[in-house]
Amino acid sequence: SIDGAVIGANSAAAGTFAALTGTTGTFSSNVTISTADNTNTLTLTSTDADANSGPNLKLYRNSGTPADNDYGGYLLFNAENDADEDIAFSYVGQQLLDVSDGSENGRLFFYNMQAGASVNALDILPTETVFNEGSVDRDFRVEGNGNANMLFVDAGNDRLGVGTGSPDSLVHISGAGGTAVFTFENPDTGLSTNETIGQINFETQDSGGAGVNAYIKAAGANTSGAAY
Repeated sequence: SIDGAVIGANSAAAGTFAALTGTTGTFSSNVTISTADNTNTLTLTSTDADANSGPNLKLYRNSGTPADNDYGGYLLFNAENDADEDIAFSYVGQQLLDVSDGSENGRLFFYNMQAGASVNALDILPTETVFNEGSVDRDFRVEGNGNANMLFVDAGNDRLGVGTGSPDSLVHISGAGGTAVFTFENPDTGLSTNETIGQINFETQDSGGAGVNAYIKAAGANTSGAAY
């Protein structure tokens, strides 16, 4: 173990505990490393030359009574606001959803401060990955190589844009001139004459709750697919 007395005796060595080189240290209490400049406060270095991972940072929840839904480690990004308050502007956390041997499930989540509140921005769960679980006005955008709004979710208006950052309907698809907006492809190479190759359904419910449908259907007029 490395105790306070040992650290104090070696603290004059420009941050290097020469007497402890080559040893493994265990701190039995909280540790704070401070710096007064913008240099790296902590550096983990591995000089191993093999193909395995390294250096590694391990956050280990060593509980004597692990239980479902316990929380694991947190990585917090704190800073002071202009009222001299210590605020976690962003943090990454982990939860042990299922600790049963052989069927373990974990959760990884990302929170970010927005308008003075910490909001769930990304939640990675065993069966789904959820963006904007906190349900705030935070848009989601995916850029293509030449289109800044290849996929755009307008959170404030609950709309989806493809090729546009200003969707004016529930789903708004905008394509460049000469580019097909929709393509329906049936990969079946054994199509018969008049077999349906694509269909668009319009569905709603009547007052009794039963489905009422209308549809547009395209069918091959011949097996070559030259017309429909």
